[in-house]
Amino acid sequence: MTFGQSWRRSPFESTEKRFELQLRFEKFYDPDYLLFPGSYQTEVNNQLRLRFRQNYRYRLGSGEYIVELNNSMPGGQNRFSKITLTSLQDIEISRQFSLRLRAFVGYIAGQATSQSLLYLSSGSSEDWIGNNWYAARGTLPQQWAREGHIHPAGGGNVRGYQITREYKTGGETQIASGNRLLSANVQFEVLSPLNPVFDIVPGLSDYFTTTAYLFFDTGLIGYSQHDDVIGLQSTTRTDAGIGILAELDLPGSLRKLGSFTVRFDFPLYLSKPPLGEDDFKFRWVMGIG
Repeated sequence: MTFGQSWRRSPFESTEKRFELQLRFEKFYDPDYLLFPGSYQTEVNNQLRLRFRQNYRYRLGSGEYIVELNNSMPGGQNRFSKITLTSLQDIEISRQFSLRLRAFVGYIAGQATSQSLLYLSSGSSEDWIGNNWYAARGTLPQQWAREGHIHPAGGGNVRGYQITREYKTGGETQIASGNRLLSANVQFEVLSPLNPVFDIVPGLSDYFTTTAYLFFDTGLIGYSQHDDVIGLQSTTRTDAGIGILAELDLPGSLRKLGSFTVRFDFPLYLSKPPLGEDDFKFRWVMGIG
């Protein structure tokens, strides 16, 4: 159940402020049907969520920041509070090139459920459970999920570490989720060389476009039993690679449903790969929505 309100200084401005209040009452009786079964606990998880978002424009492009506050409510077995801050910047270099910058900070006090934890590679499970492509088995191959090829964007978004377990790298144990998170993402976008191919078919380019990009992600994640301890691991994990985004704008009245996007990322470099893997290796993840 969500209540929201937006403000603009004038009806002609594209910038706005938006505040949302959400009450969540949830319990999963059988999480085995989920695409990522271990990402949800069966206990009752009641939450109050406050979200504030503001976008703006400036000389070089546009930006947005989002602040979210989550707090457990009576009826659930876990007691915790969670705050996240996201900052986005889109810098328009030219009509063909743009630079996208993102920073994310997250902190959890108390004992959060697994669906509310912070993830280095992706968003918290409770954030993407509403995406039908990720919610249940049968929409995407289960093997892709087990092997870490399906990537729900969000959270730390260090996309090369899309794993759901701890793993060893050298003498260290690297964790996939925690209650402290700090990350940054850089993406340099160019018009895809595939776009001229779509111009061959009349009208196709009006509805279907692709964007190619180079990306670099870096982040720190940790888990602390004490609320007054930062608890971030000293080892920064980074990745770098190339990606392509395909976007379909539905024609006519179907446009009200929004656009459909498919993203393929190839994190060719990992600073801390799993034990036995090379730093440079062909890897891929994909996302939908």
